[in-house]
Amino acid sequence: MLFLVDLIMILIVIMMGAGINDCGRGWIQSTPKMLDKIFLVSLFFLSLFCPNSVQSQYSGAVRLWRNGATSSSYTSGRVQVFLENGWGNVCGDLNASPFRQEEADVTCRNLGYTASSHYSTAEADNYGIDTSPTVLDDVSCPANGYHLTLLSCVYDDTSIDTQCTDADDVGILCYTDRIWFDPYPGMVRLSGGMYSNEGIVEVYCNGAWGRVCNASTDADVICTQLGYTGSPRDTAVAGVPSGVVHWFHSLDCSSDDAVCVSHCTSCPTSSSSIVSCAQSAYVYCEYNVSSGISSSSESNLFTCDTRDYPIDNGAVRLTRNGLTSLDYTSGIVQVYQNGQWTNICRRNTFSLTEAHVLCHQLGYTNALNWSFSAIESLQSDGHIPGLTNVMCSSSELLVIHQCSYDTARDAQCTDGDDIIITCDSTRLFDNAYSGMIRLVGSEFVSEGEVEVYCNGVWGTVCNDSFDGIDAVTLCRQLGYNNGRVPTTDIVTGGDNSRPVWLNNLSCSSGSSCISSCASCPSVVGNTSLCSHEKNINVQCFMSPVQSSTSEQTIQKCQAIEAGVSVPGALILYRNGTVSTGFTSGRVVVYSRSSVWGNVCRYSSFSITSANVICHQLGYTGAASWSYESTDSFGVDTRPAVIQSVACLSYQLTLFQCSQSTPVTNILCTDTNDIGVSCYQTRIWDFPYPGMIRLVNGIFSNEGHLEVYCSGVWGTVCASLFDGTDATVLCRQLGYANHNDFSYTSNSGSVSQPIWLNNLQCTSASNCISDCQSCPTTGSVSHGCTHSQDVYLRCSYVVNASSVAMGYVNGCKSSFEFNGTPQSGALVLTRNGVYSKQYTSGRVVMYGIGGSSSSKYWGNICRRTSFSLTAANVICHQLSYTGASTWSYAAVDQFGVDTRIALVGSVSCSTSRYTVLLQRSMSVAAGISSLCTDNDDISVTCYTSRVWNSPYSGQVRLSNGNFINEGLVEVYCNGEWGTVCDTTFSATAANVVCRQLGYATYYRYGHLAIVGSTSQSIWLNSVSTCSSASCISSCQSCPSNEVTSCVHAQDVTITCYSTSVRSATSYTNSTCLSSADEGLSGGAVAAIAISCITVFSMVILFIIYVDKKKKTGRTDAEMFRAGWESIKSKFPCNTSTSSSSSSNANAVELLAAPSTNNTNNDTDTNPSTNASTSGNQEAAPLEAAARPAPPSYFEATETALFPADKANLNDESTTTNDIPTNDVPPLPPDPYGLTREEPPPYSEAAD
Repeated sequence: MLFLVDLIMILIVIMMGAGINDCGRGWIQSTPKMLDKIFLVSLFFLSLFCPNSVQSQYSGAVRLWRNGATSSSYTSGRVQVFLENGWGNVCGDLNASPFRQEEADVTCRNLGYTASSHYSTAEADNYGIDTSPTVLDDVSCPANGYHLTLLSCVYDDTSIDTQCTDADDVGILCYTDRIWFDPYPGMVRLSGGMYSNEGIVEVYCNGAWGRVCNASTDADVICTQLGYTGSPRDTAVAGVPSGVVHWFHSLDCSSDDAVCVSHCTSCPTSSSSIVSCAQSAYVYCEYNVSSGISSSSESNLFTCDTRDYPIDNGAVRLTRNGLTSLDYTSGIVQVYQNGQWTNICRRNTFSLTEAHVLCHQLGYTNALNWSFSAIESLQSDGHIPGLTNVMCSSSELLVIHQCSYDTARDAQCTDGDDIIITCDSTRLFDNAYSGMIRLVGSEFVSEGEVEVYCNGVWGTVCNDSFDGIDAVTLCRQLGYNNGRVPTTDIVTGGDNSRPVWLNNLSCSSGSSCISSCASCPSVVGNTSLCSHEKNINVQCFMSPVQSSTSEQTIQKCQAIEAGVSVPGALILYRNGTVSTGFTSGRVVVYSRSSVWGNVCRYSSFSITSANVICHQLGYTGAASWSYESTDSFGVDTRPAVIQSVACLSYQLTLFQCSQSTPVTNILCTDTNDIGVSCYQTRIWDFPYPGMIRLVNGIFSNEGHLEVYCSGVWGTVCASLFDGTDATVLCRQLGYANHNDFSYTSNSGSVSQPIWLNNLQCTSASNCISDCQSCPTTGSVSHGCTHSQDVYLRCSYVVNASSVAMGYVNGCKSSFEFNGTPQSGALVLTRNGVYSKQYTSGRVVMYGIGGSSSSKYWGNICRRTSFSLTAANVICHQLSYTGASTWSYAAVDQFGVDTRIALVGSVSCSTSRYTVLLQRSMSVAAGISSLCTDNDDISVTCYTSRVWNSPYSGQVRLSNGNFINEGLVEVYCNGEWGTVCDTTFSATAANVVCRQLGYATYYRYGHLAIVGSTSQSIWLNSVSTCSSASCISSCQSCPSNEVTSCVHAQDVTITCYSTSVRSATSYTNSTCLSSADEGLSGGAVAAIAISCITVFSMVILFIIYVDKKKKTGRTDAEMFRAGWESIKSKFPCNTSTSSSSSSNANAVELLAAPSTNNTNNDTDTNPSTNASTSGNQEAAPLEAAARPAPPSYFEATETALFPADKANLNDESTTTNDIPTNDVPPLPPDPYGLTREEPPPYSEAAD
């Protein structure tokens, strides 16, 4: 029948050709075209008359049938296979001949798909009734055999089981991904055919698919590579569409042993190496059981794939649009499982926790987000879901195979469910720790050349005595449970500048970290014995027969296994990763009971405590804090080890704060673990001479010791360095004690100076400056090298007798100011600079206390009662007559001061006191919790000194480093002179200090200050004082200077007050009445002025009466006119208007008629307005000179005309002492960060 149909077709085509070519002429010329027509028309008619013969004429063809129809585009349906006897079904009887996942996968690969997601029998599917005979039974394909054709498996086609019915016919559902979606060079596929065993030959070369012109000698090899036994027939399709590439004329496969096209020929060297031809090879393949082909010659999915693959399960990678790279931070996740790359299905359990673990395995710190293929634009990767129901117990894990998962196929998982992740670009090894390892140089993260981090540098490991146990240990540290040394090095050569850190590891079978096998050396190993040609390579993988690494995390080898943790250590954690480089994360602390744990937010944690945590980590403060249920730092299953944390803002370490342990609050669960976000600015970005820091340590409580001197960070030599020195430096950093110190680790940079050695600290010291001062010139010549640089580890030892005294900038004073201050000293600073000449600036106070261990420079908080009265007292102590205004850091222009607030709630009942500590205030824990750096007080004092109008017997201290010390000077006979120390005693010293407002003296006769040779020496017999309150009560001013003393005997003194209100109650007038002499020049001048004033008023009153009669003015109008006349006639008037102008105005007022225009009565002098305004606080302060105190006339005018002065400011009825809420907005944060504006004064009580 077939022969007759073919003969008829040939005759028809010949007749068609003869008609076209004039009844046969030109037949010869048209023969090629006739052959094409015969081929195509024959196919058409054969499909009509003999459909079974045409559509599956070769054994091995597979198709999917659905409700009576078949299609090459079906991905699901009833399986039909063609044997010599025709098309038939496959029996899948569950009892007699079960059809499994392995057989379903091979069937899908036979159709060109990657695998099967589901399979069933006819009774369970909806593909319709198929009455075709059963042709295969007992099909069995080997697990992980990756066969490409169903007939290459074992089956029975001769004795079909009688239990196989139509209900047992097998149906499958294939993944939509094609095998060739993940192509390799030399891969072959057949395209455009009616079935998967036929089509135009295409070969993958240079990243693109291309055709072959002629396959007459190559068809068998092509079919063999595709899993068939050979080709019964090949032909060619004429005509090449536009854009089609041909890589080969012919593959030249003449060898009978060739299984792959790559065995015959190689791909062209470039994409431009294409050939030109007018036809494309078309091949039919078959699987002929009788061909006698050996199993060794059969091809599976990977037979011709020449790409490298991992050694075993466990590797992961990311793919994007068919490409993979270790540099990708996002893409479809591929996991190497059971010999092939597979995907992870998103269904059921996948979350950000699992994404974090995958990013760790890829070498990144954490995942930013995750998604899946169906909602992303990435090209499908051509792989099946190999892992489903993935669930990790913690985001800290290192390898996805540490988590629970299923490998059984889930029918719900489709190609659109492939997991896609996006990792943070920060690498784990960007924040390396001593003993950290990594694998480099391979295309897989699970294998490569071993590098270890020691002494701040990545180096290699020598293969001397390296064995399988060592390899397993290194792989365990990376999260895998098995490893081996490859037979051939994966990486050879590499960077020869790297040090060789370790050899002869000698790990034990239970080791999980390299640190348990060998420690980082202090110097580089002998590279002549261990060259880089001996660098070790390892291959890591997950094996079910090895010990579990389900608890392996980064921290295990970083902290616990390495044994470097001490009480007080603190680090931040994010999604399974800890790093000293993090500025935000969950707080993890090593407790006093030697347990790593978290901090519970109950019941008192606040932003103040978060600030202290950031201080301990080396940052200036906290931008915010959170807890696990509200942040994105991942799950941390450690127990809470601290609760009820309450810190003061100036503290430096967490263990300085009030806290409670063990944790007993039932609310302290994992969801309430504290996390912080610190500002990125470091404390040491604003260094002071004598500041110290620890750098390059595993945790913030340890590291290489550096000290700041002469504008440069340098090191400290370990020469004569002992435990006392170590404890003092740890105290300065806020720790109670030191754990250990050495000079064998982490040597400093050779470019750094070595500033100090032989510190000789005492047990009472709290700052390095108490032990040794910064040198005045460059690096000290002391015979030290950087190999002797101190490495220090601080801690909180259980039941330690020492107390941590360190505060923020607590040691700043010793180097910042010349000399040694005493409790109660005051200075003014501007933008960090101190000068005794400043009349305005930030108020910085020293103290308070008698013990040197508790005294620091600090600020004064404006909350909750600071007023202009207190500002006046501060200016008096600084020797000025008073304060023109006061402000605070949020609105002034004196820069950032990060010192602690020493006092707050300052309350002065009168402004006549001379020392601030004479009055009431809060100290230490009594300071308002609302006090921040923004609340630090600043003042602007009048430029006039308190001694500009002296009285006889007045004393002052001059030429000292601070206002409370200096040369004692006394005012006698109209000039300042000194006091001789001939009979000067402690009693006299107390009298001098009490007269100045201080409680007592600290020392006297100790300063190298003497008076000028032109000065008189007034007193030398003041030893008779007992309980006198003024020096004039001890000795009166003499009529002549002392001639029996020289200025080398001048008395110097330092006064101080050790507590609040411990100072005297003396005011600036206490000793004024004690003077036993005549009136001073100032007093005489005051009396004269008063007399002149009275006389002038009498004269003006006469003029007033006369003018009243002439002008008809009222008494009030005439009185004001007279007052203005008086003001204009005296040169002591402080108005900015000239005297002549004032006189003219007064004459004009006296002569002018009444107008009832009260606006003319208002004083328009701007300086007068400013000085009498009811609100004298909160204006931004400048460094310029300030106005003088109110003049006699201004004060009198205010008393005489209060209503007029009130008109100048409607709000003047408010007290002058209370700042208004109308203040300028906060300036930008000096650290470049955003801070909250402090609440206004009126809210302080809240």
